[in-house]
Amino acid sequence: MMRWLEARGKPTTMKMDHSHMSASEMKNMNMLMPGMLTPEQMAALAKARGSQFDHLFLTGMIQHHSGALSMVEDLFSKPGAGQDPVLFDFATDIDNTQSAEIKIMRGMLAKEKK
Repeated sequence: MMRWLEARGKPTTMKMDHSHMSASEMKNMNMLMPGMLTPEQMAALAKARGSQFDHLFLTGMIQHHSGALSMVEDLFSKPGAGQDPVLFDFATDIDNTQSAEIKIMRGMLAKEKK
C-alpha cells in the first residue's frame, strides 16, 4: 500500500493521536473509517484483564476487520474502481484475509461459550 501511495505522491503516514479529538470528531472519523473502535471501547479494553480482555479484543477485531470489508465492498461498488491492478490485488487480499480471520475469531469466541 505504501508503494501505491508513494507512486501517486500521497502521504504514507498519518498522525494517530486521538487524545485531542472531540467526541464529534471521533464520530466523524469512525464514519469515514468503519470498524474503528470508539474511545469507550478502547478504554474498556485497556482496563480488561484475562478472559474479559480476550473477549473484548476478539469482538473489537471482528468489528475492525468488518469495517475493512465494508470499505472494500464500497470500493468495488464504484464503476472502474478495480481498474488499478495494484489496488485490486491489495483490496482482494484484504477481503480474503480479513474474512478468514473473522471466521477464526468467531470460532474462538464460540469456544468461550463451552
